[in-house]
Parts: sequence; C-alpha cells; structure tokens
Amino acid sequence: MLYLIESHLSVQALADLCQQLTDKDEVVCLNDGIYCLQQLASLHQLYALSAHAQLRGIPLTESVQAIDMAELVALTAQHPTSITR
Repeated sequence: MLYLIESHLSVQALADLCQQLTDKDEVVCLNDGIYCLQQLASLHQLYALSAHAQLRGIPLTESVQAIDMAELVALTAQHPTSITR
C-alpha cells in the first residue's frame, strides 16, 4: 500500500498510521505532509517530494529518500491501492 501524507497530522494520527504499516508499505510526504517527516523518520520506506520540502525550508535527512514528481508517479503505478491523508 502507498500512503500519501498531504497534510500535517496530529501525533495520534501519526501513531495510528505507524501501527497500520507493514514491511511492504511505502509512505510519501508531500505538500504540508512534509512537516510530518521528523515523526516518521524511523520508517524504512519513507519518501518526500524534494521540491515541497525545499519550498517549506525543511532539510531532508538520510532516512528520507528525496523524489520528484516523475518518481511519485512511478511509485503510484507500483501500488494498486493508496491512501491519502
């Protein structure tokens, strides 16, 4: 499953999300979801749209894989289902 985090989530919503994730799931932060990166940094399949992070002045750490829009489209194509939060 692909999870697209597009908005700033509460601490409880992030905790709930992390409990739902499996090893096959991938998480992409974009738009204001970029602000959730620090809380999600321990995930092994974490991506962020680099342009969105740059616009918000959020540096990407080594635990986050920076992607562009074409790579987001490729990730979406790899997953038959996705959830946007």
